[in-house]
Amino acid sequence: MIMVTGASGRFSSAVLAELRARGIPAVGGSRTPSAGQRHVDFSVPDSLDFNGVDTLLLVPAGAQEDDRQIAFNRAAVEIAARDGVSHLVYTSLTGAGDHLSMALPHRVTERIIMASGMTWTILRNGVYAEILGAPLSWERQQEEPARIVSPLGDGAVAAVARQDLARAAASVLSDPSGHGERVYELVGSRAVSAADVAGCLGCEVRDIGLGEYRQLLAGGGMPAFRQSLMLSIASVIRHGFLAGIGDDLPSLLGGAPTDPLAVAAEALAARRAVVPYVACSRGRGYEPTTYPTNARKAEAPWPHCWRRVRCEVGAGVRKLVSAGGVELQLTCNDRGAPRRRPGRDWPVGRRRRR
Repeated sequence: MIMVTGASGRFSSAVLAELRARGIPAVGGSRTPSAGQRHVDFSVPDSLDFNGVDTLLLVPAGAQEDDRQIAFNRAAVEIAARDGVSHLVYTSLTGAGDHLSMALPHRVTERIIMASGMTWTILRNGVYAEILGAPLSWERQQEEPARIVSPLGDGAVAAVARQDLARAAASVLSDPSGHGERVYELVGSRAVSAADVAGCLGCEVRDIGLGEYRQLLAGGGMPAFRQSLMLSIASVIRHGFLAGIGDDLPSLLGGAPTDPLAVAAEALAARRAVVPYVACSRGRGYEPTTYPTNARKAEAPWPHCWRRVRCEVGAGVRKLVSAGGVELQLTCNDRGAPRRRPGRDWPVGRRRRR
């Protein structure tokens, strides 16, 4: 039996769908399992049970501090070996990403797997094209067209469509015996820069330094370890360490991969659809800086995605209209501070202390 962990996530869901399309039975494992799935919670090692699983695709849990991530992965590997898993496939990070702050848990886990006694395959996944824009944000001044704000400079990244990585994983899981003791570098076939994405979308780019980017992250309420992660991603891309392309992905796919530029541009364009310019009184307003990766077109950005900006409009209630036609309202007092929340009770900017 094949098991895929992290079944509620987008990548693992895509792997399971690909296996089903190929007529290969597989079961998903998740902390919040749906019908037909098994309960797998890495944070509770005693609850892990891989009995009956022959081939396991181990997809690490979401971002954690290094010690917790390594402990979760170590427990999963040890229990897989105990329960008789014969082949373990692990989704790791591209070797070009060794300078990233999230690389260490992956490299430690690879060593643990290689010493486990099980047959193994390491899939060193490149950066998802869908989240290439994570370090990027949109800004719009008054009635001007929205433009991209980028800390990436002239750097580029050999990004990969998530669906291509899912297809590659499904290929390995379909015939694991042909991939034993192999490390695959699954990076893209072309390197994509912020300028490439902007050109595809027909907009301008305003480049910012890493210091300004750090200030944006710190002002957004993001946990400290995630700030370090985002800064390391931006710095590594900016300085060209993730631009190298490779041949392993086309080999597993049996053909050319999806164009990462088209995927990245589509994902970033969807985020532009929720960019309003927020104006209020006395020369102050709010505008978005960054967005969560799960933002939807019909939703307002989350609270930490806003910062104060200057504006040149009067006081009172202002209508906020996004590029996607989403309309919100913000009521401001005579000092330009928000008194009410737009839309569905989401705060904008910083709350005033009462």
